[in-house]
Amino acid sequence: MPSASRAQVHAALGKLIAQTGVSTLPVDVWVDAHRLVRRMTIALSLPSEGQKLQIRMTIELFGVGATAPVTPPPVAETYDATNTALAGLGASGG
Repeated sequence: MPSASRAQVHAALGKLIAQTGVSTLPVDVWVDAHRLVRRMTIALSLPSEGQKLQIRMTIELFGVGATAPVTPPPVAETYDATNTALAGLGASGG
């Protein structure tokens, strides 16, 4: 996180915590025999318009240590959504 955005993100997270009542993020982590994290599962239950929203995300990690060749897309094909996302959090009533 760029240092210039940290205060804004911290404030947005504070609003999110106040709105949802969730201040922790439960994560299950699987570690292999080499003590490397191989899988993480995040499960949340959030209030949403009088109902509960269930979110479950699993992240598999493999090829640890391998460096794949990566070519970024041209700037014309990208969009930085940071400011839009932060403005959306601010506009959500917090």
